[in-house]
Amino acid sequence: MIKNLKKKIEGYNFGATTADALGYPIEFLNIKEIYNLHGKNGPKGNPEDFIKNPNGSYQYSDDTQRIILTEKSLLENKSKPYNVKNIMDSFTEYSILWFDDPENNRAPGISCMNSCKRLKRGIHWSQSGEKNSKGNGAAMSSGIIGAYFLNDLEKMTEVSTAMSKSTHKHPTGIVSGVLSSYLVNLAIKGENPENLVEKSLEFINNFGKKYSIEVKEVELKLHEVKRFQKYNLIKGMGLLGRHFEGKTGEEAVAMALYSFIKSPNDFKSTILNAINIGGDSDTVGCIAGGISGAYNGIESIPFDWRNNIENKEGLEKLANEIYETLK
Repeated sequence: MIKNLKKKIEGYNFGATTADALGYPIEFLNIKEIYNLHGKNGPKGNPEDFIKNPNGSYQYSDDTQRIILTEKSLLENKSKPYNVKNIMDSFTEYSILWFDDPENNRAPGISCMNSCKRLKRGIHWSQSGEKNSKGNGAAMSSGIIGAYFLNDLEKMTEVSTAMSKSTHKHPTGIVSGVLSSYLVNLAIKGENPENLVEKSLEFINNFGKKYSIEVKEVELKLHEVKRFQKYNLIKGMGLLGRHFEGKTGEEAVAMALYSFIKSPNDFKSTILNAINIGGDSDTVGCIAGGISGAYNGIESIPFDWRNNIENKEGLEKLANEIYETLK
């Protein structure tokens, strides 16, 4: 049993969610706009940096909503023999519920919404994904699959591939989603951050061969993560997101990984570095927060962030249920 496993799974849930909530208010702003609003270096993680619900809790975006429906899909099948079809049937049902939910008004991604429209029309999940989309929607919500299948990389890969394909059928969108799961899996296991790039390269190349999926774009970004280590963080993040500002899967995962590697033992620094980029701040932050929270545990996350996040009890309950499946 991994030491502090429960705290690490809680760390994933609250790490991804609080980072998402902090990046949400500045999503798609450029650096100049962020600095004009928040001063030099952007938000610091103070209460005024979050969007508040009427009850004062910190509001998260569609990223966390998608994480939650992924977790519910997995847990609904926890007492059944493993079968990816059953999990994806649950995922389909929860995706449609999310699509119709009035609370689904937090800048949801176009590819995810279009896939849900197809699912609602009865199109099978294997055909519901956007054919040419390599957006980050799969990567933002698949990290928890790496925790749920902590001790079975084959099942982790199969489920993550299926869920990614249901929304993003472009090879890069699929590979990014699977890699996001793998990084959380490694983080929970306490893998040395210095080894993450090499392990990721080996993993995606094996994955590409087994599933006959092109991994080149993600592979190139991972090599850039390694090459840009010599630069300061602002320059490195800018180069990694120079084409799409983190809106695509390969950029979002690479930027999140880069920000984690730059400060692996400091959750707050990782998140502030991940969100203050200009572009898709909430998703890059969400992926980075999931990795860092899984590696460092729940107690590494500022108390104010995790204590005031919306749906705190629900997130705790889901994390505990996932932990119970691993005991």
